[in-house]
Amino acid sequence: MKKLLLISTVLLSSFFASAQCTPDPLYQDSTYGVWPDTIQNFVPGTVGTAYSQVLNFKLPLDAGVIDPSFTGVNIDSAVLQNVNGLPPGLTYVCNTSTNSWLGGDQGCATIQGTPTSQGSYDITIELDGWVTVFFAPFSQAISFGGYVIDVGAAGIESIAVNNSTFILNQNFPNPANGNSTIQFIAGKQETIDFTITNLLGDIVMEKVISSKRGVNTIDISTNDFSSGIYLYSISNGKNMLTKRMIVSNN
Repeated sequence: MKKLLLISTVLLSSFFASAQCTPDPLYQDSTYGVWPDTIQNFVPGTVGTAYSQVLNFKLPLDAGVIDPSFTGVNIDSAVLQNVNGLPPGLTYVCNTSTNSWLGGDQGCATIQGTPTSQGSYDITIELDGWVTVFFAPFSQAISFGGYVIDVGAAGIESIAVNNSTFILNQNFPNPANGNSTIQFIAGKQETIDFTITNLLGDIVMEKVISSKRGVNTIDISTNDFSSGIYLYSISNGKNMLTKRMIVSNN
């Protein structure tokens, strides 16, 4: 049964939308698959800018393609029920009006629209996969995750995030007067050491942060800082990044 779920997972990806897309003939001879996969992932977006991502897929005919012990178990069809977690402003459209495909079908889907909020969005696809066992069809509800859409702020370059991404942005406002915001981009969830030091190397603030994939935000108060220049750093144990912050408390 777990293998059937795995197969439906493949179907799942398939069910990621296609707004008037046409299945790419490049994949028509494939036994099954999803393109792009969760390693390549979806292209990033920008707030206020039109977004479009096509997902191509090929459904398997026989579960035995994935696990020989299930040879002869038919993949009858798969029906997309929902796509959860899309950034505000985006929706999906499948290349079939019924949002369903037969086993062995090639299909595609398009995620499209104009993002309205920045952030890192984890996408979950929910579908029903239909199989035939002992001549009786039954459905299995499947949830499939692994795709991410990162949406950046308008006017800021969008960044394709992978597991090794580690980027520290300049604080804003800078100079800081009372409050400032620091953002960094991480490629995965991990433990981050955050520190602020003065130019003599004295630590004036430190904290441990559990990052999420995508944009992470640190809001700080500089009310207790003396006016001057400070260095703020993030470290994940492998890499350390540092930038300069000016505090002007009048």
